[in-house]
Amino acid sequence: MLAHYETGKIPEPTPGELSSANDALRFIFGGNATFTIRSAKTGTRYTYKIRQKEIGKPFFASVLSGQNNETDFDYIGFIPAATRDVLVAGNKGKPDAPSFKALAWTVAQLATKARIPEHLEIFHEGRCCACGRKLTTPESILSGIGPECAKKPH
Repeated sequence: MLAHYETGKIPEPTPGELSSANDALRFIFGGNATFTIRSAKTGTRYTYKIRQKEIGKPFFASVLSGQNNETDFDYIGFIPAATRDVLVAGNKGKPDAPSFKALAWTVAQLATKARIPEHLEIFHEGRCCACGRKLTTPESILSGIGPECAKKPH
């Protein structure tokens, strides 16, 4: 099957795929997000956890580094809550890692371009980005946030 950038046709999003920059940003900065980004060109993918312990505090980013997709995450940096547009390595981050560069590029693109870049796909894991509960309503599955959490400010 040809990718949409080769055919010129934009496909319907698959369940779990975030299709707008707004939805992607809201999901990533929901406070308890686990998501995967994938290059449609190369197939390279990374899975991240972005956590915020308290509103107004930084978002801490970790990347999946092993086979256990619940526990095998390594810290790579943080995103300031005030700007939400740059990934910072900090003292223990890994700015030279390809996974760091991919997330930094993704966050900057979403924040400045207000659209998901053509060759980038972003998928959530089927759980609410704020509370972590399983998503069941069609609208929530598309946006990545449950109906109750969507009512709350993030």
